[in-house]
Amino acid sequence: MHSFEPKPDHIMSEVYSYPFPEVRSLLGRVSLDARFMLNTLPVDEAAPMLDSYGFTPPLELTANAAGELNLDELHVPVIGRIRNVVGEQIHGLDGYAYAYPTHGSSPAMFTLLAEWRAKGELDSIAVLEGEYEGYAAYADALNVPVARYGNFDEVEPRGGQVWFVSNPSALDGNWIDDDRWRRFTEAGHQIVYDAAYVGLTEPHAVDVSSPSIKAVLTSPSKTFGVFRYRNTGVAYTREPVKAMYGTKWFKDVPALLDTLALYETYGRSELPEAYRGVQRRICEALSELACADIEPSHVLLLGHAQEPLDDAFAAYKRAGGYRFGLTKLFEDYEAAGLSG
Repeated sequence: MHSFEPKPDHIMSEVYSYPFPEVRSLLGRVSLDARFMLNTLPVDEAAPMLDSYGFTPPLELTANAAGELNLDELHVPVIGRIRNVVGEQIHGLDGYAYAYPTHGSSPAMFTLLAEWRAKGELDSIAVLEGEYEGYAAYADALNVPVARYGNFDEVEPRGGQVWFVSNPSALDGNWIDDDRWRRFTEAGHQIVYDAAYVGLTEPHAVDVSSPSIKAVLTSPSKTFGVFRYRNTGVAYTREPVKAMYGTKWFKDVPALLDTLALYETYGRSELPEAYRGVQRRICEALSELACADIEPSHVLLLGHAQEPLDDAFAAYKRAGGYRFGLTKLFEDYEAAGLSG
């Protein structure tokens, strides 16, 4: 067993993301010729500019009637291919007729809240106590009341209230039990499903076919360790979102292409499977430090504990237990030259 001593000040209450060496390598070798942005570029000249991405099959580029590259619609084939990868784990995604490129899932949350509030379709939101703080922060900014609950199974549906919930859960980084998830989605709640952690676990299917789910928000930030890049996430919705219409023009084309390369290279849980041993050894070292059992979560970058811990670990307490962010410890493990 490799010897690893975690630095106490590198244990995180946040998650952020670990820029995996494989991802750093991929992003370091892909490049997009600046001429790709020319409005008069023939599509047959644009295609070879994507050779460094290694898209297989080659990406079908959108063109106008004159045969020029149509950048306004480029997100359509890219998102179609991303949907194919993500849809292997998120079942029922084909039921969402609209898909918008966003800079991660966070801006999509704010935009949805703003539009639904303005249209009178939302008077409050519901979250689990200890869930991702961004839901409440955006709601507070828009003067939307926030109801916090300890357990969503026991809450009666209420018109105008929209649930924001992640699965795997941000509370402990674990998948919500499939039957429990089904009961929740079929209980009549309106739901925005935050799928930010999908892809950062071993393969596991989650069903989003319930009509109660209004939107599914995906992001590569944590999955691939590109938290600081603002790579393209995708907001899938059942109804059109007028406030997102401008994303067809105001999108980051290089980020869009980088994101597709990431999904098609590592988007089927290759990274969590490769680094699961590292997570386990980090949690073993944390258990020795805490004198308690800290278990690896389903989400690679998290560990969790149930039993009461010393007050020194109070900052990591969440509803029902403790959550530990392992991001910096992954970086320390790599810096120490240790392998999985």
